[in-house]
Amino acid sequence: MKKKILVLDDDRFITLIIKSSLKLHDFEVLALTDPLLVIDTLNGGPFDLLITDLMMPGIGGKDLCARIRQNDTIKNIKILLLTAKRLDLEERKEFMEMDVSIMTKPFSPIVLIDKINASLG
Repeated sequence: MKKKILVLDDDRFITLIIKSSLKLHDFEVLALTDPLLVIDTLNGGPFDLLITDLMMPGIGGKDLCARIRQNDTIKNIKILLLTAKRLDLEERKEFMEMDVSIMTKPFSPIVLIDKINASLG
């Protein structure tokens, strides 16, 4: 059975690159550009992984991750956070406590696939 991944980034070009790369590696992918739709979409899942950007309009990645972890229906989903921002030690610790993996932009699609496969076991 294909692993199902939800991709969220307010940059349509980034979502297109990620979606194309994942489909080439036989993942089922849904891409969103509006972070306000993510919780409802995840609740309608099931999804194996959420790939989300850190800095987005409406709700940032940190707040989104916290909301997901507080939602009993979706709190166990694996999350991979993409960021162009250099995170300090305290920020990284906060994401680690929420069991969120971090990947820095820019990234190569091959490294992304490796990170996803490691996250999904």
